[in-house]
Amino acid sequence: MKHLFRNTFFVITGVTLFTLIVLGGAFMTLSFVLFDAQNSDTVTAAADTAAANARNIIAEGGAADDIALKLMLISIARASQTHIIVVDRDGVVVNCSDEDLQCADIGKTVDLNALNFGDFDSSRNVRFSVFDDDCVIIASKERTPLLWKSFTRTFLFIAMFAMLVAALITFPLTRRQIAPVERMVKTLEVSEQTRRDFIANVSHELKTPITSIAGFAEALLDGTIPVSKQPRYLVAIKDEVNRLSRLVQRMLEITRYQVMNPLKKSASTFDVNELTRRALFTLEGKITAKQLTVEAVLPEEPLTVAGEEDAIAQVLYNVTDNAVKFADPGGTLTVRVWKTGGKAYVSVRDIGEPIPPDDLPYIFDRFHKSDRSRSIDKDGLGLGLHIAKSILDGYGETIYANSEDRVTEFVFTLTTV
Repeated sequence: MKHLFRNTFFVITGVTLFTLIVLGGAFMTLSFVLFDAQNSDTVTAAADTAAANARNIIAEGGAADDIALKLMLISIARASQTHIIVVDRDGVVVNCSDEDLQCADIGKTVDLNALNFGDFDSSRNVRFSVFDDDCVIIASKERTPLLWKSFTRTFLFIAMFAMLVAALITFPLTRRQIAPVERMVKTLEVSEQTRRDFIANVSHELKTPITSIAGFAEALLDGTIPVSKQPRYLVAIKDEVNRLSRLVQRMLEITRYQVMNPLKKSASTFDVNELTRRALFTLEGKITAKQLTVEAVLPEEPLTVAGEEDAIAQVLYNVTDNAVKFADPGGTLTVRVWKTGGKAYVSVRDIGEPIPPDDLPYIFDRFHKSDRSRSIDKDGLGLGLHIAKSILDGYGETIYANSEDRVTEFVFTLTTV
């Protein structure tokens, strides 16, 4: 997260600053050319104007260093924002546009030869104009205008503001970029935990029958078990083998329903009422053994739904078998089918030991049993409800359970045709 934030921040800030620098550099270069040309024209005009006025003053009997000429230089310098000095033929300053009574430049020497070659002061625009044989008017102005200084300050302010904006943009952008990675990491963690749980559960389910089979077989081989009792232990071995076979068969069923052809799912239809009757008939032996009273509330007219009949029959059988298994002997088993909108609802309800609230969210997980020790339900594998949910998930349908006050109800949906 920190590395991604830093890298994104540097990229956004770098691009922004680079753009500002390029645009600012282009603007400053263009403005330099324009202002330099403008300053040159201004300084030339100031020098020529001062020289023309100086000639008039000298012609009227004035001198290069008198107050009248100084006032004229001050007036022109203010108007043109330049600095003007008057030097004699030896390069000594005799007058200037400073507003002080005593000009600070008076008495200084200017190299007129350097002035002629343009090396007088490279930081200023300098122009000179000769107004008689003995004196020269020199006008000058700074090359760097005040606008440049203002622009530099503005640029620094904008650069700092751009970095702040980049930081504000980078944080949500980084969060958005990293969100899929975080979700992927969480998904991988869940998948890894599911895989570990699956391996642990499969190992647990396989360990018990394999241990029993190995123990019984070893006892039979070494003669520990008398011959008269051997048939009993052979039957136990057969039961454990059948248990292993059922486990493998259920796992194959899960895989088959998960990879079922979508076209086959949507192309088949059947009457869910008739399927419900057949499921109850199939479980008649178990229902009779527990002396359960069956209440079947089914619509009078056929209710056609979409789906592969064998797959939905497996769902209905697993849910009903689960209800019969945990219903109180002599209790009531209620099966209802109804239609609401474009959905058919199938409800299977029993009265008996409820599902603990802590277990309710996990009852559709593989190998989940409310009895954590797995000692009560010897025949169950904890896969029936998981298979039912896997099949319904493949059809985009839902299944849920409620269990309270000794009443447990499973409800699943199907799409009507």
